[in-house]
Amino acid sequence: MSDLFQKLVSYTQASQEKYGASASALFIIQDGHVATEWYSGQHHFKSGALPVTRDSMFNLYSIRKSHVGMATAIAVTEGSISIDTVVSDIVKDMPTSDLKGVTIRDLATKINAKYFNETFYDCLGLYFHEKD
Repeated sequence: MSDLFQKLVSYTQASQEKYGASASALFIIQDGHVATEWYSGQHHFKSGALPVTRDSMFNLYSIRKSHVGMATAIAVTEGSISIDTVVSDIVKDMPTSDLKGVTIRDLATKINAKYFNETFYDCLGLYFHEKD
């Protein structure tokens, strides 16, 4: 490992200990290449836990939303896609009917009827009434 990242590795390891995490990892890509990678600890605190390695897999819960949101914002800002692109034009492994014309803007703002419709309000225990 390069000395360039040693302070960051030390900080990550100290954070693992400070917060009582069973493991921590650091993986840095620079200019399209792995600049450094470091792994410490086990998957959990129970006896027989596997060590964390580059092949370890974890459930990331909602953190992926931040990554996908950032990647989408960059793609829109760079002009690679439009904010009004229909998601079914990009996502080819879902039935178009499931996406109901949802756009990137709809996903970012949750304003499409797929999010705010009668079923949505019913699941919240609210009642949706059409205006007369």
